[in-house]
Amino acid sequence: MSVTIQCFRLLPFHIIILFLLFKLDYSFATTNHKNDETSSGQNKYFLVHIGVIVELNSPIGTMMDLCIKRALSDFYSEHPNYRTRLHLHTEDAESLLDTNFAAQKLLKHEEVHRILGPQGAIEDKFVAELGGKVHVPVISFSARSSTISGAQN
Repeated sequence: MSVTIQCFRLLPFHIIILFLLFKLDYSFATTNHKNDETSSGQNKYFLVHIGVIVELNSPIGTMMDLCIKRALSDFYSEHPNYRTRLHLHTEDAESLLDTNFAAQKLLKHEEVHRILGPQGAIEDKFVAELGGKVHVPVISFSARSSTISGAQN
């Protein structure tokens, strides 16, 4: 089975990318986080830092990472004049402790605007609570946890 078909079966990453691009709150991004503008020729781009927490040693984690990068590449090849550019900061997390360190690193040192992942429900709950405390949305790969209310999700 080709990688493209597996990407489309795994998750609709194009929808996630579009959500990230169109739901960004620029005033939040410019007042509370790093705001990078880079120039490439005559084009100026607004960089939005996105954290990605996946287990890169697992087949699903590797596929998620590949699909996210391919979705970004596809989007920007179709929309070359789009000024907002997502800059991914991918962190490998195989356990709850790894997820803890990855989330804190992304929030503290990379100053990400959004976090994608992690894969597990326990890790998801932790990252969602941490993101809620610092007002950074978390988009989860895992199914909704029964221990988290719908409002918290």
